Amino acid sequence: MKRIVVVSLLYVGLAFAVRIENWGGFSATGIFFDFETELHNINGDTSLHYGLVIIGNPGPVITAQGWGQIGSLSIGAWGGGFLKQYRIGDIDHYLYHSLGYGIANIEVGLAIEPWGFILIKPAIDLGGSLALIEQQINNGFVTDIYRATILQANAGGALTLQFDIPLREYRYMGIFVKGGYLVPVYPFFGSLETGIYGPYLTAGINLGLKQEYRKGPSQNWDE
Repeated sequence: MKRIVVVSLLYVGLAFAVRIENWGGFSATGIFFDFETELHNINGDTSLHYGLVIIGNPGPVITAQGWGQIGSLSIGAWGGGFLKQYRIGDIDHYLYHSLGYGIANIEVGLAIEPWGFILIKPAIDLGGSLALIEQQINNGFVTDIYRATILQANAGGALTLQFDIPLREYRYMGIFVKGGYLVPVYPFFGSLETGIYGPYLTAGINLGLKQEYRKGPSQNWDE
């Protein structure tokens, strides 16, 4: 009896399956930006020359994401950006304003699949963000230029909920929502009071490939 138990345990240890998944897609992210100090300076200068013209923080950002998964370990990345421009006046007398932003994060998470069509993934985020703000005011004689750069490292956590829809063998489409929170941890340029921090919400679509590989005590890896 003991011999049977030992042999069975050895077989279980040698015969196992590994699930491998790959996902990628596009999404829209509502994220909190804080450029109030810089925008206050820009709006103040603008009102002196053109009346009340308020340039505010941006809205949702188009993002892309992708990850690979081995068993329950998920490693991937996500990021996105935007460019917002505003110009009034003519060649000799004008106001030009540009606000560009980019963010890129690495995401390491634990993939939990209680059912075959639902993915729950808590994860940590590590990455950075860059904002470039520029304003040019030309009064016909002199061009005043204001520039600000905000570069910082970010960290935080996120939780993803995805519903998988089978398309064909091994191929799936995932509809997901993700909520997270980011904190600026180190300012390379600018300060921790500006840039990006706080909660964010993402929704989008992924396309994925799911495969399971099995190995027995005397077998090669098979799909």
